[in-house]
Amino acid sequence: MGARHPIITPFEAFETQDGYIIIAAGNDSLFKKLADGVGKPDWKTDPRFLTNDLRAQHVDLLKSELEAILHTATTDYWMGVMDTAGIPAGPINDIGQAIEYPQTAARNMVVTVDDPVTGPMKVVGNPIKVSGYADPTTRRPAPNLDETRDEILKSLKR
Repeated sequence: MGARHPIITPFEAFETQDGYIIIAAGNDSLFKKLADGVGKPDWKTDPRFLTNDLRAQHVDLLKSELEAILHTATTDYWMGVMDTAGIPAGPINDIGQAIEYPQTAARNMVVTVDDPVTGPMKVVGNPIKVSGYADPTTRRPAPNLDETRDEILKSLKR
C-alpha cells in the first residue's frame, strides 16, 4: 500500500515529471478543488469519482489518470497549484533536497564536526529542541577508544 491511505482517495504519493508529491485530498470538497486544479473539472461529475467510497473503488484508475497529468510538469509547479487551490500536499524530497530545504537550516539540522582524522564534515543535528538548552552549530568529534573514560567514570560517581 506504500504511502496510500487505506480508506481515503486520493491520499498518497504521485509521480510528477521530476519527482514525487503527496496529495491528501481527504474529502469530497478537496477532491473537487483537485479536479479543478489539475484541469479535470469533469471528474467532479464522473460517477466513478463522486464520493470517497467510489474513488476508493477506482483508486488504481484515478491514480493512473492523475499521474498522467502530473507527469506533464515539475513537482514545484504542482506544489504551486496545490497551494493555490488549498489542497494539502507536499513534495517527497531526496536526501540532497532535504538537506538544502530552508527549514532544515532554520532548525539547525545539519551541523559541522571538525574531526582531527577526517577533517570537517557535516552530520545530522539534534532533532530534539528544548528551550533553555543550547543547540550548537558544531559538534565535537567522536572520542577515540578510552579517550573519555575518566570523564565518564567521574560523571557516574556523582
